[in-house]
Amino acid sequence: MWDTTLVEALDATKDPAVMATDLMQGISTDAYLTTGKPASWPAKWASDTMKQAIRAYADVTFGAGSFDGHGDLQRIAIALQPVPTAVKRVRRCGRKA
Repeated sequence: MWDTTLVEALDATKDPAVMATDLMQGISTDAYLTTGKPASWPAKWASDTMKQAIRAYADVTFGAGSFDGHGDLQRIAIALQPVPTAVKRVRRCGRKA
């Protein structure tokens, strides 16, 4: 799905360069520059990832889970909002998804 269906839904041109340009509109690449000593980068990346995860999962609702006799998760209800955030972003760029 990620390699074909999702890409086709997001970008009618099917050209990776055009899709990347559309998705990157309004995003400052300066925000992705890591400063400081390389030994500190993993902690910075983890912190940045946690901040972005809040936005990435904004359209996802986790419901009740079921557990086995040992307390291990067996199943969990997950609901997705009707329009994924990525599709909304493409629509803001003036393209139809």
